Amino acid sequence: MASANQAAREPDQRRTIFILDDDQDVRRLLETKLSHHFQVATFENPSALVDACSRCIPDVILLDVKMPNIDGFEVLSLLRRHLITSSIPVISMSADPSLDFDRRAHELGAIGYLRKPFQMDRLHLDIQTILESTHERIASHDHRVVFEVHFNNVKRAAAAHSLIEASLNEFSKVVYLGWSRGDDFLKEKENEWIESEKLIYLHVKPALMLKFPYLQDLSPVIQDLVELVDLNGYRTHLIFDEIRNIFNVYDHERYLTRAYMMRDLLSYTFDRVTFLSTLPSDRKHTAFIQKIARVFTQRESI
Repeated sequence: MASANQAAREPDQRRTIFILDDDQDVRRLLETKLSHHFQVATFENPSALVDACSRCIPDVILLDVKMPNIDGFEVLSLLRRHLITSSIPVISMSADPSLDFDRRAHELGAIGYLRKPFQMDRLHLDIQTILESTHERIASHDHRVVFEVHFNNVKRAAAAHSLIEASLNEFSKVVYLGWSRGDDFLKEKENEWIESEKLIYLHVKPALMLKFPYLQDLSPVIQDLVELVDLNGYRTHLIFDEIRNIFNVYDHERYLTRAYMMRDLLSYTFDRVTFLSTLPSDRKHTAFIQKIARVFTQRESI
């Protein structure tokens, strides 16, 4: 067991929840029950919530959508559009038993719905389950091709750093294709891995987004990549960050064809390929990204 001094030095690893409800008794009850499992802050009005989010981004917002003095659905719509809060998952809450509330909240961007009165003994588990649903991982049957979808850029970047470190325990080299400049993305330890040539970071130019749909043959692009990283004799893991940047949701047929071509070439060239993506805010875009994921992993039937 950790000593009190150790506990004081260690950062709090609990997820952070912000709760917006105009009922003081509900706020106190939720804070009491959830504080054992999460870091909790409660708010009575939306402006205070948004102001707090500008200083500390929570992992999730719990929002009562049926408040007597505030239109909760209007608040939900505001949170999904606001620059500060648009990337924060929102779970809606209501005592209304009708499915219309659930459906409307879902349409406005809520990731889940909790109905009052809560089952307090398992409320934290319900919240954890909803949060975990914001991360989707699809793998091919042989696990050589993986597609991960994360709720926002913060979660995706954190997953990318963890994946790089874990991969170096299994593979000789990791090749990372990223849209950010290396100086903006890489951590100190990752720069050390670059120096030792265990990690190869390649900055993908935005021009690829324009060229990609017109490439009839992707093999020269892949060959250029192979020559850059010197794969001979090394077990190599390719990580392609924010793959959705090169796919256009409005041209399904053309881009699905490119996805098949890219899958075959990359899986033949590398020992493992992982594609990372954030979850699009538009549900039509989300459905297309899920289709791309199934193409890459050859799990079209899922």
